[in-house]
Amino acid sequence: SDVEMGEILRYATGLLYLGQGFGLPVLEGLRAGIPAIVSKSLPVLEAATGGVLPIDVGIDTLGAAVRSLLDPDVARAKRQEIDGTRLP
Repeated sequence: SDVEMGEILRYATGLLYLGQGFGLPVLEGLRAGIPAIVSKSLPVLEAATGGVLPIDVGIDTLGAAVRSLLDPDVARAKRQEIDGTRLP
């Protein structure tokens, strides 16, 4: 439900989405103010207005991105980049 999703996102530090497709979960997370780590190949990057860490998917790049987003200063900066008024 929307209420349950809101509760989950309220406690989230970030969103990890390396899947295929457009990437609607990324937009939902960004709308909730949650920064995201995503594959550079996702079309959603064209619609994202900040708050995204795009990576070439690999164990080293993924590990570095997760460690980066777990840094409170980086997470705060990524959240501040999100412009929800410009999201589709």
